Amino acid sequence: TTRRMWLIWGVSALVSSLIVIIVIVIIVRSFSLSGRSLDLRTDIYTNAITIFAESPIIGHGLFTFGREFAQEQSQPPRQPHSHAHNGVLLIMAELGLVGLSVLVLSVITVFVMMRRNWLGATAQQRRLLTIGIAGAVGFGVHHLLDFPAMMPLIALTGLIPLAIAIIPYQPQPLQTSFRMIGHPLAMLIATIGFIGVGGWMSYAYSSYTALVARPFAPNADMTYAQVGDALQAVIDTDPAMAWYYHQQGYLYALGVDDAQAIRAYQAFLASEPTYSIAWANIASLYWRIGDVTQAIDAQQRAISLAPDFAPYRFGLGIYLEASGDADGARGIYRQLIQAGNSLWSAWEATPLRQSVLSEFSISDSHQLIIALDTHQSTDLLSLWRGSQYLAENSTRASILWLMVALRTGEAIDVSAQIAQAKRLSQTIYDEAWIAFGESEIARHAGDLARADAYLAQARDKIAFKFNREDIIFITNIPYFQFLVTSIPRQLLPDVFYPTPDAALGRLLED
Repeated sequence: TTRRMWLIWGVSALVSSLIVIIVIVIIVRSFSLSGRSLDLRTDIYTNAITIFAESPIIGHGLFTFGREFAQEQSQPPRQPHSHAHNGVLLIMAELGLVGLSVLVLSVITVFVMMRRNWLGATAQQRRLLTIGIAGAVGFGVHHLLDFPAMMPLIALTGLIPLAIAIIPYQPQPLQTSFRMIGHPLAMLIATIGFIGVGGWMSYAYSSYTALVARPFAPNADMTYAQVGDALQAVIDTDPAMAWYYHQQGYLYALGVDDAQAIRAYQAFLASEPTYSIAWANIASLYWRIGDVTQAIDAQQRAISLAPDFAPYRFGLGIYLEASGDADGARGIYRQLIQAGNSLWSAWEATPLRQSVLSEFSISDSHQLIIALDTHQSTDLLSLWRGSQYLAENSTRASILWLMVALRTGEAIDVSAQIAQAKRLSQTIYDEAWIAFGESEIARHAGDLARADAYLAQARDKIAFKFNREDIIFITNIPYFQFLVTSIPRQLLPDVFYPTPDAALGRLLED
């Protein structure tokens, strides 16, 4: 019997150890996934501490982390985040030491209530308590690495085990008449209030979602400006929702009602001044109406919030050049060329930009793309060996080598090369590269109709569309900071923004 017990304990220990090891491996591997890397977490944590240090006593207010975080890093091209991926740091950043104190007291109170329930429970009751305590603790620990409770449904799933763990099994009945009457009355008033406020906000939101979809529907029955007008009723119903102003401004701008668009964007920026895209959009609107000073000031605000986003700087250069400040524009253009943004076709649009481009030596990577684009009789193999693409393990590099090989007569298995490109594909730009590669293969084989069909497919994939976000992760701002849906494309068509993959954009231009 003793030997059997030891055997059972040994097997149990082995199985438990294997489970723990598997869980640890899964957790460690999860940090290599996009958006879950350790360097991303530590970067967010560092910025959260910085935000806390700016207002350590009372914080910046509930639901302000995303807005404050936008001032700590360039958005775009960096990814926006609406929470600190850590519950403690999020509360510190938004509510300061006051909020942290309340959190600590709340956690202590919860554990005291759990312990009291456990000590007073029967063996059968403890089975249910175990589930509640384990679920509540697990939910809390998860929030040291993320904050999924920002989504109402997930928050509800966390409240269920917490309620199981802390609601007493032998509740004390109310004794005083005041509590016997006041408690249910207060609960009734609170319930009616929550349902009323929720219904009021849901009504406004449902009206909003229905309206913003109408001008983009195949059988659109309203113009952009008409939807902008109709959104005013939604804004009047829920004026605290800043994103409604943003979408109203966007729709007015598409409808060329510039004055109304500027008014809506000003209202949005009054409460959300750290959203760089709104500054870039309003800059283009000021430029439309001829207010050069306001346009340049707004574009500079966009750059101050997103200093690493090259298109904003180029946009400022365009404004300065058009307003007669050639020296200011030249300085900006030189900075951009030095940073490696030389493939945009916009460099060839004016003599000033052409002269700036001619001041710098062009890399082999640049020359390779130009040679492929213009079908120059250049030594493509030499340019390929000197380019950055040689060391890339990407869909883009696979297709570029396919093009070089086809044009130089190098032996290549085109099917295997396309298959490799597909294995490495991750984005819509990779899909466009693959379609472009298929076009090159068809053209090399003399099937021009098939080649043109693939080329059109590639161009369609990178074309800016209102139903697809123009900047990766940018819709995280309305979806997670405001918890509302949004028109996916957010930059106005007037704002300078080339295809993010400059090589692909150059090759696919008409």
